Amino acid sequence: MQNFESRFNINGLDKYIFDQLSLLNYLDDKNYIHFDPKNENESKMKEYCEELCINSLFNKENRGKVELKYYPLLKDLENENGYFVLNKAYFFLNFYHKIKFQTFQFLTEDYNAFNSYNEFSSEYAEKGGEEILFRNLIQLSLKNKYYKVIFNEEDKSLIDCMIFNNRHIFLFEFKDYESINRLDSIYDYKEVEEIIDKNFIKKKGISQLISMMDKLKNNNNFNEFVIKKNIKFQNIEIYPVIVVSNSFYNIPSLEHYLTLKMFEKINLSKLNFKKIHNLVILDLNSLVELTYYNNQFDLIKCLKEYALKKSKFNENVSLPNYPSFRDNFIKSDFVKNSNFLIQFLKLTNFENNKDIAEMPNNFF
Repeated sequence: MQNFESRFNINGLDKYIFDQLSLLNYLDDKNYIHFDPKNENESKMKEYCEELCINSLFNKENRGKVELKYYPLLKDLENENGYFVLNKAYFFLNFYHKIKFQTFQFLTEDYNAFNSYNEFSSEYAEKGGEEILFRNLIQLSLKNKYYKVIFNEEDKSLIDCMIFNNRHIFLFEFKDYESINRLDSIYDYKEVEEIIDKNFIKKKGISQLISMMDKLKNNNNFNEFVIKKNIKFQNIEIYPVIVVSNSFYNIPSLEHYLTLKMFEKINLSKLNFKKIHNLVILDLNSLVELTYYNNQFDLIKCLKEYALKKSKFNENVSLPNYPSFRDNFIKSDFVKNSNFLIQFLKLTNFENNKDIAEMPNNFF
């Protein structure tokens, strides 16, 4: 890791990732970034921004399908030090995934340390995703100093994070998954079911959460957070949460499916809590968005509110509209269809930009 940091001029991987968050401070109320050309400390950030500009695709004839999440910036052609931010969450998360892939390339090419990207991702999930990004975002999303937060440092049998709020206990398991095995291109239900069961139910995800519930009931190590407050276990409410690095998995129907599977397993256990709430799936995109662009956001309060909403959901209709944590708390900041984006580029402060004015309607 020291060699990797030296090669990419990084002074500590965790410090590097969160130093990049200073970019968020450059954003003005119009989602615009401006760098000072005289400031040498900003040159690395500017270099990174250049790689994320969608302008590089304007004149390419055979560009194929464009995914906006890889190009969340638009360079201001009238200001070589200015950039428009098209999507703030994608802009932030590109730091994380860029550093992750750089690390993989370095360790593979120079040390032949991993046989596959999946093998590397598993280890990086702990060192990069969990220890750096996930934990910091959880801490930043809590507004009440009286929450008791426990991160799992050593014991692999425990889940990644627990938050105690009197008789309400929140259990978090973090999963740093890319789009597993081309899951988005598989149309065989059984094959999809097997992949989901393997990665979210059998030994990971759901099973880890339920195992933690059982440990809470039987392990005296946690009594200090319960007995000291004179709370009886039969009055405790459990809120299970899976946090995923890839927003691909934050799908309401998947959340609902995993909830059903979770309660199937819970019914086989003797857990005498007052209530175990429906499962919540959170993705890092949403957590970044809510944490950095909503000063009033408190993750625990939102999880309680969402649990109440899900408890009232009726699936016994022909086309159930499954609730979504993301849609419930993020109202309008993401571009939801390409036509809107094209009109935005053409009509908002870009009247004199010839390249954008001539963009075809089917560009995206």
